[in-house]
Amino acid sequence: MFTFSKRRITDGAGDGLLDAEALQSKTIDYLRFPMALAVVFIHSAGNVPMSPVHYDAFAGLDFYNLLRVVFSHVLTHIAVPVFYVISGYLYFLNVKQWSWNEYKRKSCSRLYTLVIPYLLWNVAALLLFGGWAVVKHYMASHVWDFSLFLEQMRGLSWLWNVNEWGANRTNWLGYTVPMTGPINLPLWFLRDLIVVSALSPLVYYWVRYTRKWGLLLLALCYVSNVFPLIQGLRISAVLFFTLGAYFSINKRNMVMSLRRVEGVLALLTVMLVPVVVYYDGVNTPIGCLIYPFYVLSATLFAFCCASRMVQRGCRPNAFLTRSCFFIYAMHSLVIVSISVKALTFVFGNSSWLSLSVVYMLSPFLTILMCVLLYALMLRCFPILASWLTGKR
Repeated sequence: MFTFSKRRITDGAGDGLLDAEALQSKTIDYLRFPMALAVVFIHSAGNVPMSPVHYDAFAGLDFYNLLRVVFSHVLTHIAVPVFYVISGYLYFLNVKQWSWNEYKRKSCSRLYTLVIPYLLWNVAALLLFGGWAVVKHYMASHVWDFSLFLEQMRGLSWLWNVNEWGANRTNWLGYTVPMTGPINLPLWFLRDLIVVSALSPLVYYWVRYTRKWGLLLLALCYVSNVFPLIQGLRISAVLFFTLGAYFSINKRNMVMSLRRVEGVLALLTVMLVPVVVYYDGVNTPIGCLIYPFYVLSATLFAFCCASRMVQRGCRPNAFLTRSCFFIYAMHSLVIVSISVKALTFVFGNSSWLSLSVVYMLSPFLTILMCVLLYALMLRCFPILASWLTGKR
């Protein structure tokens, strides 16, 4: 239906014209680093417990809490869906005919790019958190108690679902739908991506035989949150990975297809943002109902916005793009807390203004520290850096 490979598009950088496929490729690259920054914002919610924003008696602390709602609870929550869409699209890119040999080839590739980094980063988190628990106990009692390390492990749950949150969230049927993650919490995204990639034959045939109706059914499951509660196979992963796969399998240019409905996506996103902010994302019952519609529209609109930026000559820095996986896996281990403590030392935490400054600057300092650490690792331990980032 949409074939844009021959269409030429003005390139604001002065490089002549981009064809639609080049625009799509550059758009995907352009999105990677901003989405990595968004993930860091999600996990940098500040060093003061969140309290409801009092809109009827708005004060300084309410401004600080509103900042956190906007940047940690709403705007940045398109990051993981965007990554899923990109992953689904790239997984089936250039697949002319699905076969068992194709599946084996893809699975071998994902072993290096997904599974091994997932294991290495979770082992690193286990050693860090478990080791720190033992050291803290020794400093307090001068007794080495390695049972604390075993408590951190909780069997093999450290590798899959040792962390849990959202226990008070319910779906349209009233059932609770908590989320879980491994000991390196942000890697729940990678865990789910590994599972949905392993199920890629089902995704392929689902797209081939159900077409847009299958996508609509998955979208309904997503907005209602009515889906089998399988930790490691969340509906968000299934929907957005399948959405990316849909464009790739059907040989449709994702960016140009979305640009055809850009106005509708923009209108929906602009209308929903203030409502979702007011109801604090998924942290209120009404917010839970509206939030999925926002994420759907904003995720797709992000591709339109990024493509416009590319056309205007914006280009991602190659090294920053390459460092995105390292930032994603490393930031929550110790870097976020170090950056918050360092900025708090400089600006203090005695007023809503200083709290706001620390909150807004900490993700950028975290990114800077991660990028510098990645550069150092590439120089001193290039083989380890390669394995940790899936040989990217």
